[in-house]
Amino acid sequence: MTRLRSRATRGVLIAALTGVLVVLWSTAAVRAVTVSPGTAGGFEADGNVAVDTAGNRDWSNVAVTKVIDDSLDSGFQGSSKEEEPTNWTCNTGGASPPKGNILRAYSNLRIAANPNVAFLNLAFVRESGLGDTHVNFEFNANATPAPAAVTGPCPINRAPGDFLLTYDFDGGANPANIRAWSWDGSAWIERVLQSSDASAATNAAAITDTVSGNASVGAREFGEVTLNLLARGLPAMLGCPGRSTVLNVRSRSSASITSALQDKLPTTTFNVDTCGRVVLHKVDDHAPAHALAGATFGLYGNANASGAPIATCVSVAAGTCSFDQVTPGDYAVKEISAPAGYSADPAIRTVTVGFGQTVDVATPFVDPRDTGYVRINKQVRDDNGDIVTPVDPHVLDGTAFVIYRDANSNGALDAGEEAKLWPAETIPAACTITGGTGRCDAGPLPTGNYRVHETVAPPASAVGPDVNVDVVKGTASRPTSVTYVNTLSPLNISLVKVGPPMAHVGDVIGYEFTGATTGPRLHGVTLTDTVAGGCTSAISAATGDNGDGFLSLGEAWHWTCTHTITAADGDPFTNHAKVAGVDDYGRTVEAPAIHVVDVIHPGIHIVKSAVSSAHEGDVVTYSFAVTNTGDVALTNVAVTDDKLGTIGTIPSLVVGATATLTKNFTVPAGSSVDNTATACGDDPLAHEVCDHDEH
Repeated sequence: MTRLRSRATRGVLIAALTGVLVVLWSTAAVRAVTVSPGTAGGFEADGNVAVDTAGNRDWSNVAVTKVIDDSLDSGFQGSSKEEEPTNWTCNTGGASPPKGNILRAYSNLRIAANPNVAFLNLAFVRESGLGDTHVNFEFNANATPAPAAVTGPCPINRAPGDFLLTYDFDGGANPANIRAWSWDGSAWIERVLQSSDASAATNAAAITDTVSGNASVGAREFGEVTLNLLARGLPAMLGCPGRSTVLNVRSRSSASITSALQDKLPTTTFNVDTCGRVVLHKVDDHAPAHALAGATFGLYGNANASGAPIATCVSVAAGTCSFDQVTPGDYAVKEISAPAGYSADPAIRTVTVGFGQTVDVATPFVDPRDTGYVRINKQVRDDNGDIVTPVDPHVLDGTAFVIYRDANSNGALDAGEEAKLWPAETIPAACTITGGTGRCDAGPLPTGNYRVHETVAPPASAVGPDVNVDVVKGTASRPTSVTYVNTLSPLNISLVKVGPPMAHVGDVIGYEFTGATTGPRLHGVTLTDTVAGGCTSAISAATGDNGDGFLSLGEAWHWTCTHTITAADGDPFTNHAKVAGVDDYGRTVEAPAIHVVDVIHPGIHIVKSAVSSAHEGDVVTYSFAVTNTGDVALTNVAVTDDKLGTIGTIPSLVVGATATLTKNFTVPAGSSVDNTATACGDDPLAHEVCDHDEH
């Protein structure tokens, strides 16, 4: 490269094309090159702003950064030189003559990927097309503050690496010189261009400028150039971020880079960057998938996504995560961390980012939801709080539960709070105990806090209180366990034994037993007489069962047996019996019953008395003394005499009492009189007892 401080270094000459209305030219390192009409990088450098060939680009169909001369037509005073920016002084009124007065300028950066291309398109419109013109397009990394006054010092904020493209046109049909420069901190260093690096044109005839409201532009008042920014001899103007952030356009008085500056346009923003963008998509494993926010991704400069990431991004509510300002190149992306409650997708995906390219990684990263299972263990306790282990575990079958999230924190299951199974969340999280396991499982469920509600309680119990469960990440074989407790209803059984209140030795008496319950149903119900020989006959089979073999609430079971009273039974004879049963859980309950029989021994004694002798015709009074010698009262005691007939009736004769009846008798003629008196009475069982006495 050449350090330039004079006009000695020449630009690349672009030869004129004859026979057409426009002039095209290309730069060369040493010599002028004739350029055929056509496009460069898809852009028509043909001296107008319209697209002439479909599919190409021109100023009318690209994004144009346009800068227009200010209303004061700011320009430079004659002492201002290109390489002495600290000494620049500005005034108003533009350049004189008009050929150096720049009215407006256009710029466009075209970058594309696959393959990477970058073309810088520049154009200007001057006040007059008569004569030569010399235009500088300077691209600076830093903006320049506006000068304190319109007239006065107007330095530019120039930094090493800034880029300058000069456009020198001698007028008429002559070609122009296109040159490229970079600032080293004190001077412009010219770069070498090849013949294929640039193309340019001026308008040989008037054109209509559709970029600026169809303004009319006279011949040679419009000039344009397109430059391949990937040209080997150019400085590193492109990048991410781009080296340039602002564009300054001005004119010079001659082709010399050190000639006096003339007119200038206002500074305009113009970024020359190739930054690309990578867009990722994050979803969960729901069916269908949901966008997932909060996942952190890393962008790595190696295919293994190892080491520290170049950049990170976090997915937003829409599930997207974007890496902006990505320098074109090859990368790998992977998920660094998942949102709470999810597991990161381990996939590593490679991407190639071209110039200005947005790479949308369409295949989403899928974070499986952290899920677990709930195992509900059923426990029952009696009314004393003691754990009851069912003899037959199948008794708990049919107990059912539903799992819910207590959204309103009221501690109860409300409509719409039922949890649903992952991933579709269409099936309620519910389970029923079966197979005698005493438990049931539900899942998978997203991890978190839930409550368990019982919908069907086990037999002999009421629905218990809801319980909390914190579901942690697990599998069907590693569930989160929770115990649900029910209190069983108290056991109950009763026995009523009915029999006669009294009996005689030798009597056969009958017993009737009635069993019932006000508690849980009972099976294996048995009646036993706990006194040996209490039932001398076999106890009958129970009656009153509805056929299911269970003594249930509302039922009364009946049994019967008989007993023959013996003298050995004692008086009274007390008989003991009990009924026993087992509930569904194996708990045993029993109830006794006692029946007392008064073994009675009725007795009666009669004593007949009178004078031992009497004369014929005498009236003799007989006395009949009747005594209750037994242990029960007698009723309807009838006293008769075989000679005297009916003596009378004693209505009631209590134990130990004596009642005396009398009757007169006239002694008949003849021999002595012998007669027999009889007393008979009924005991409470209507058993008659009698006694006789002779006199």
